[in-house]
Amino acid sequence: MIKKNIKHKGKYLKSAFISRRFLVYLAMGFVAFVTDSIVLNYMKFKVLDGDDVLIFNVIYLSKLVSSTAGLIVSFILNTRFAFKDSDKHINHQLRRFAQVYLFNIVASNILFSTFLYGTHNILGNFFDVNSKLATNIANITAESTKIFTNYILYKAFVYKV
Repeated sequence: MIKKNIKHKGKYLKSAFISRRFLVYLAMGFVAFVTDSIVLNYMKFKVLDGDDVLIFNVIYLSKLVSSTAGLIVSFILNTRFAFKDSDKHINHQLRRFAQVYLFNIVASNILFSTFLYGTHNILGNFFDVNSKLATNIANITAESTKIFTNYILYKAFVYKV
């Protein structure tokens, strides 16, 4: 019985991640990630002028604004394309999407800070890693770790498909 359940759950996970919906989700997520990255770099290096200084207020404000831009793009695209067959209660979806977003803001900032510290301080000692490169490596790493958990949360909690 236990072996059968484990095999069944493994099959579910495999089928959940190798599907047309997941591929569309990845494409929509890539567009949201590009939006996040452009806004992050624009805010940090152009608007707030935090080029070679790791001022955490500048980084967090930039990341908050860029994450919000990514959230808006992600919600619109995922609702329209990846999860278009879900229930049509947009207000409920938006509320649940915002709840997942708030969870992700905390998780993302923890991951981003950890990866930024590691990239800047550890790699910076061995390689010439500047603030721009460290920021982008940390952002790519933090955002890519959220992909799989977001898909499961969106599918089960937000869109309920």
